[in-house]
Amino acid sequence: MAIPKRQITGSILRPTAVGVRGGTIEITLSAPGSVTDDVSGDKHRVGGSETVEIDEAGAVSFELIPNDVLDPAGTHYRARRTLANGCTRDEFWTIPSGASALSLGDIPQVEGSTPAPGFLQVTAVGALPTPSAQWAGKIAWLSLDGAADEAHLCMQARDGSWEWCELAMASP
Repeated sequence: MAIPKRQITGSILRPTAVGVRGGTIEITLSAPGSVTDDVSGDKHRVGGSETVEIDEAGAVSFELIPNDVLDPAGTHYRARRTLANGCTRDEFWTIPSGASALSLGDIPQVEGSTPAPGFLQVTAVGALPTPSAQWAGKIAWLSLDGAADEAHLCMQARDGSWEWCELAMASP
């Protein structure tokens, strides 16, 4: 069997250039599809999800079927990254065909999948960190859940631990 695949390699780093120390990436195709075997000409169904481990240095290596060989056209992958500290982030990828490995940082994002920058006013905070934790002012990322008034924030306490908080927001 010769199903076209593309090797993906790279590392997920903290802003200090240190690996994220473990986690997973759950990769899900946006819609079921099919791919044709390059040797036999047989069509194979493609769908579901695959979980890739992020090692203790933040490195990953895996293969995906390129989107440009899938039928129907226009599919993408949702890559849900969950770090060992529980913080999550979704990205939406289109994997092009190619003989060489594709660097994780060079994966094309689906246009419109990254929220546009803007200003939000935090009006309420739920699921607060423990009262003894003092916030160090470091924010890993904000994850909008599709609802206009809900978001999640991953922030770091002074003891180095990370907390996941729900935020209620309103436009200024």
